[in-house]
Amino acid sequence: MLDKSHIQTLKSIVGEENCYDDKAHLVAYCYDATRERYEPEAVVFPRNEADVSAILAYCNTHKIPVIPRGAGSGFTGGALPVNGGIILAMERYFNRILEIDEKNLVARVQPGVVNKAFQEAVEKKGLFYPPDPASQEYSTLGGNVSENAGGMRAAKYGITKDYVMALRAVLPNGDVIRAGKKTIKDVAGFNVAGILIASEGNLAVITEITLKLIAKPRLSRSAMGVFPNIESAMNAVYKTMASGITPVAMEFLDNLSIRAVEERFHKGLPIDAGAILITQVDGDLTEQLDFQLNILSDKFKENGCIDFRIA
Repeated sequence: MLDKSHIQTLKSIVGEENCYDDKAHLVAYCYDATRERYEPEAVVFPRNEADVSAILAYCNTHKIPVIPRGAGSGFTGGALPVNGGIILAMERYFNRILEIDEKNLVARVQPGVVNKAFQEAVEKKGLFYPPDPASQEYSTLGGNVSENAGGMRAAKYGITKDYVMALRAVLPNGDVIRAGKKTIKDVAGFNVAGILIASEGNLAVITEITLKLIAKPRLSRSAMGVFPNIESAMNAVYKTMASGITPVAMEFLDNLSIRAVEERFHKGLPIDAGAILITQVDGDLTEQLDFQLNILSDKFKENGCIDFRIA
């Protein structure tokens, strides 16, 4: 249990208005997307990196568990205070895009920046950040890095780890480190940034992220293949990926999912189909899209597709 002296020390670090041990805050920060519930003993909102360092140093000395948290949208329990301790809530103050470097195609952000907001900001400059987890409307980039989030575009563009170039982070003893570099090629020393990615906050608290950007493709098209059964749909996926084209995304729905979606949203999906594949391609020229869609149509039909529709 945290005694009052610990709470007062934490308040002296971050201010009275940024440290809470009332029931409302403890309940609000006791769960994530798993719906499991473990109440923390306090919720602390660090204002800057110095606060994070001071909090971790104090808690390390007094053996108080610290659980970094972004939006709490993860499905692995990484933000749950299973052993009590304090929630280090990063969304209040660590929510700024620090730099979008159009010349070098990189960006620096704080961990509380929401994925979707970041994507929209870089797309306004004609750039593209591909990782798009299903929770992108509210999940934070710090959480994405800590969980190595992917998304539907992972088939072509990869996942979060493929875009992290450097990190600033605070170690449990309060030391601040910088791992990685703002360059594409970095072979000097250990890959410490790679170790921190997907560590779920167990090794350090991330305070700044440097991300790689790419040019945004000008065009995209979507298509749907209807299949008599699951096996034929899966064979179509394998054959497509081996055909020399890589779709941006390839989403599979079995019959149960098709009927559930159609019952709820009335999209005109074929409820008697054994399975459907919904796919997307992108590129800078109409001819590129047409070529990819033709290959998709051929590979789908070779594997039992009974209807191929282009949106």
